[in-house]
Amino acid sequence: MDNRLTDLSHPAVAAQSRNKTAIAGTCTMNTVLAAAYIAEVLKGVRSLPSYLIFLLLCLLPCVTSILAYTKQKDTSSVRYLCGGGFALLYAYVMFISSTDLTFCYVIVMLLILLVYADKKLVSLLCTYALVINILVLVFRAVTQGFTAAQITNAEIIIACIILSYIFVLMSVTKIAQINDANIKKADSDRSQSDDLLQLTLKVAGDMAGNIDQVSHSTSQLRDSIAGTQTAMEDLTSGTSETAAAIQVQQQQTENIDQQVQNVSSVTAELLSSTAETSANLTASKDVMKNLVQQVQVSEASSTRVADSMEELKEYADKMQSIVALISSVASQTSLLALNASIEAARAGEAGRGFAVVAEEISSLAGQTNGATGDINQLIEHISQSISSVTDSVTELFDSNRHQSEYITSAAGYFDLIEKNTASITSGMSELKQGVDAVSDSNSQIIQSIENVSALTQEVTASAGATLAGCRTNLQSVDDIALIMQQLQENANELQKNTQ
Repeated sequence: MDNRLTDLSHPAVAAQSRNKTAIAGTCTMNTVLAAAYIAEVLKGVRSLPSYLIFLLLCLLPCVTSILAYTKQKDTSSVRYLCGGGFALLYAYVMFISSTDLTFCYVIVMLLILLVYADKKLVSLLCTYALVINILVLVFRAVTQGFTAAQITNAEIIIACIILSYIFVLMSVTKIAQINDANIKKADSDRSQSDDLLQLTLKVAGDMAGNIDQVSHSTSQLRDSIAGTQTAMEDLTSGTSETAAAIQVQQQQTENIDQQVQNVSSVTAELLSSTAETSANLTASKDVMKNLVQQVQVSEASSTRVADSMEELKEYADKMQSIVALISSVASQTSLLALNASIEAARAGEAGRGFAVVAEEISSLAGQTNGATGDINQLIEHISQSISSVTDSVTELFDSNRHQSEYITSAAGYFDLIEKNTASITSGMSELKQGVDAVSDSNSQIIQSIENVSALTQEVTASAGATLAGCRTNLQSVDDIALIMQQLQENANELQKNTQ
């Protein structure tokens, strides 16, 4: 038999079981009621037509729910067919019954429907029963009237229905909570079981894969140990050659150390010379700065001399203008003296004195013209000298300007030389540090070579022991291979059992 058909944890199977229980309870209750009411017919208390209606209402929920169950066993309509059919039967019984105890049928139905743990269905049924009982009580009060005992019974009926509803609702709620908790726990347990199963399968698969890898690695390790054994044998035979080569290397390293010491000494001397050159360059740079300042002063003086010579030239030009004016005045004076002499000659004896004055004026005019010519010659010589001096000053100014440019360029070159010297000094310092570091490293190499030589001797001594260890490891690897094979068989068996 398929276990899935009886597994109540499955929702469909659980729904089928609830429907089956509800149908069985409804059919049982209606069968008991039909048997009880047929006894009343036999006693003559109830008429046959009334009983036939009652029997039909008893059969209606049973037949409809069985048909629905037969069509679909897990359908949700069974609960409503049972509850709805009982509602019709309950209403009919409440209105035709002559006793107040008929209300208790709803309590039986509540117990039957409790299997669904459906709060909505329970609430509808209890509300319906309460309304029907209130209507019956009102109907009896209107038609028959109420005694004190009937009022007490009515209170008890209403209270009983309300309390039944409350406690059934509490039970349904608690059952639903318990069911939800159980479902969650079942889901959690199922998930954990699935996870554990998957983990077991994964671990088994990983174990099988790892065992394969370990087996492969063990095989490789065995080959490697065999190769190591061969290498140890070769190492034993080649250790003596290595020791001899190390001795040769030690001698060569000592020679290199001597050369490094020589390079360090030369580097120190070069560093000292470079420092002295840097100091001389600094002094030369100061001299060039002073020379540039002197050239600038000379340029300023030349500029002032050139300006003064221009002024002298202007003054000479003005003197020539003045001399030309004096010469013009002397010519006019001479002409006036000539006219005066002519007029004195015309005057005769009376103009003799005036003639003497005119002659003197003419003589002074002649002297003035002569002096003016001499002054003109002197001014021309002065102008020529000024022009020559101006040209010389201009040439000197140009020469000073070119000298200033050359000196400025030389100062720039000195700056570059100073920077390059500083770079050379820095490089020489780094070179000296590097040479010192090489010297230290070479010393360490010599020490290391000595250590290697000692270690080589130790390796030669332990090579035999390594060979013996390789043989032992080979035997251990064979044992491990057998164990790995057994583990692989166990892992495969575990995979088969968990699938």
